[in-house]
Amino acid sequence: PNVSLAPTSSSTPNKASDPSSSEQKLSDSKVKELIKDNVADIDPQDFDFSDLTMDQTTVEEEKPKQFVFMMTGMNDAEKKMCSGVVENLGGQLISSVGFDTRCTHLIANKPNRNEKFISSLGSGIWALHPSYMTVSQKQGSWADERQFTWDNFTADLIGINKSLGDAACKWIGKKAFQSWRVVLCISSSKIRSFKGIVEAGGGCVVQEKPPYSVQSGTTHAFFESSQPSAEVPVGALIEAGVHCLKLEYIPEYLIHGYEQSKLESFLIEAARKSLRNMTSSSKNVTTSSKRSIDTSLTGTPSKRTKT
Repeated sequence: PNVSLAPTSSSTPNKASDPSSSEQKLSDSKVKELIKDNVADIDPQDFDFSDLTMDQTTVEEEKPKQFVFMMTGMNDAEKKMCSGVVENLGGQLISSVGFDTRCTHLIANKPNRNEKFISSLGSGIWALHPSYMTVSQKQGSWADERQFTWDNFTADLIGINKSLGDAACKWIGKKAFQSWRVVLCISSSKIRSFKGIVEAGGGCVVQEKPPYSVQSGTTHAFFESSQPSAEVPVGALIEAGVHCLKLEYIPEYLIHGYEQSKLESFLIEAARKSLRNMTSSSKNVTTSSKRSIDTSLTGTPSKRTKT
């Protein structure tokens, strides 16, 4: 027999076609009307957008790379060549006696302990061989700096120049003196240079002329003389945990990093004397305290009297 597929009168009605159903689909026009009515009632102040942040990674990636140059130890012909390359490829050339913290690339004819080269290491920028400019000019775009850092060209150098060259890539992207709070006990003619070096490396000079005092948080004090004048409170600085060092320690730190044994070899003599006095006083206090303890345990021996 033929089987009918048509619904019978006892079948459950289709909700989509049942006008009395609460789940009946709304017409497009009715939906648009409801949306319009509800949007009109929304107050933007009811929403908290404080947790919304921009994608910082995307912003940083879109930031163009800076090419701000300084030169050191270059002759007039070399300076002219570098100036032409910067002009052709796009960049900025800063001509100044001291280091400028806007600088991103230092072109040096050789590594040495002058203000610009030491500042370039401490501030974490590129310290490059002059061939970086000639290669960039030849290829028509800025070359990869990593191939031209001075540590790639130290084979013919000796002594401190070689050591500084080898350290050329050690601090890239870092601030060498970030946590330093410094007292400069040096002649006024050297203040500008060494203050600039410390600040370029992220440090802070808290005192640079007398009267000197011990300020909270001070980490280093630098001296020209191993026996500073009486107006410098070396003993108080040592007691406060401040490293009282020769100026020569700064390039040595950039080469070797922080090494306690190396640091101690750069202490000024007045600091060594203060440390010896502190050690001696500590021993005396310990001995005196031990005697007091022994006496309290055994009692003071009584003196015999003649009869």
